[in-house]
Amino acid sequence: MMKKVIKSLLVLAIMTVFVACSSSTPKSAMEKYGTDLCKGNYQAYVEGIATDEPLSANEKAQFIALVKDKAQSEYDKKGGLKDIKVIKEDIAAGDSTAVVYYEVHFGNGTAEDGQQKMVLQDGKWKMDIGSK
Repeated sequence: MMKKVIKSLLVLAIMTVFVACSSSTPKSAMEKYGTDLCKGNYQAYVEGIATDEPLSANEKAQFIALVKDKAQSEYDKKGGLKDIKVIKEDIAAGDSTAVVYYEVHFGNGTAEDGQQKMVLQDGKWKMDIGSK
């Protein structure tokens, strides 16, 4: 009986480590969204935005167009978007919200600091664009 309990606890511990290692962090999620934005993969970037309800195809298309138009015009003024580097993350108590601090590097050699609130939604860290 004791061997079964120990074996079950060991399996549970291994599963916990596996899940913890394979799950996304706010930092890694923001790095992915930054890479998506730099590569012009606006659809993937928009899919990283937290919403109260799933977006319709039309709403998603509008978000993509907005991000594309805004990003292109703003970043073109600065020589294009070169990369986004995540500096650090602060995860709040309860582990369902975080703030990610990053630097945006432009083609003209300038950089800007930024921060993004993140929320854990359906097991994935997403950008909370509705919060300050």
